[in-house]
Amino acid sequence: MEKICAQFGIRPKTMSDDFIDTLMVYDWKGNIRELISVLHAAVAGGLNEPRLNPHHLPVALRIFSRKKTWEEQRPLEQGNENGLGTDETGFPSLKDFRLLNESQYLDALVGLSGGRIEKACTMAGVSRSGLYHLLEKHNKKLNP
Repeated sequence: MEKICAQFGIRPKTMSDDFIDTLMVYDWKGNIRELISVLHAAVAGGLNEPRLNPHHLPVALRIFSRKKTWEEQRPLEQGNENGLGTDETGFPSLKDFRLLNESQYLDALVGLSGGRIEKACTMAGVSRSGLYHLLEKHNKKLNP
């Protein structure tokens, strides 16, 4: 990280535990070159921030890591700590899974947009009324 930050001509950045955990879950089929490329992208995305967090990582990597973590931690009993209902196999319904992910997405969107409606709509690719509908559905407010 120090080397990459030096290439950008900036101070070395710290990495959150979640950032490192997300990197650790990924398979890295492209080995060290792929890792270096991802770190360059993360530093570029968090250029003005002292600490890198998972939202600085490419979306595809975050999705892969989340899916893999989900598969490894799949609940075995009816329901789990996230409130997801499950069937006899311990797997949540698609509806419950979508609701949980939609809610977590909205939390991240509100944070990354700074609570600004125009920015949030642009980032999410939805209309103002569509975003307000989703926020109301999950009992969330735009201003954090």
